[in-house]
Order: sequence, then C-alpha cells, then structure tokens
Amino acid sequence: DFSRKRADRTAYVPVKYNGDATVEPLEYHGSAHLSALADANGLLKIPTGTLLLEKGKTVYVRQI
Repeated sequence: DFSRKRADRTAYVPVKYNGDATVEPLEYHGSAHLSALADANGLLKIPTGTLLLEKGKTVYVRQI
C-alpha cells in the first residue's frame, strides 16, 4: 500500500519497476531527494484526490 497526507494535486513518485509487472515505491522526500530519483526506473502517477493506493491496484507508471 502507498498513502499520502495531502491529495490536492497530482503527484509523481519514483518507483522500481520489476520484470513481473509490479512496482515498488522508493523512499522519497521530495524533489530534492536525488538519490531516490537515481535509483528509480519509473515514475508512479498518483491522481488528484487519491490518498491511498492499495497493493494490487492497477496504476500508471512512466518508465524512465
């Protein structure tokens, strides 16, 4: 599961894309957290109004 405190805008979270069509969110503390971005191979889009993404839910990931 992935949760956030505020949902007033769309967010992009760095993730590690696994070969089995799953992703794992990386520890991320904001845009200045460059090491998280360096370890990521995708960005998970969290739409406006979404506070919780439950494990197993289909999500949009942009591979980088």
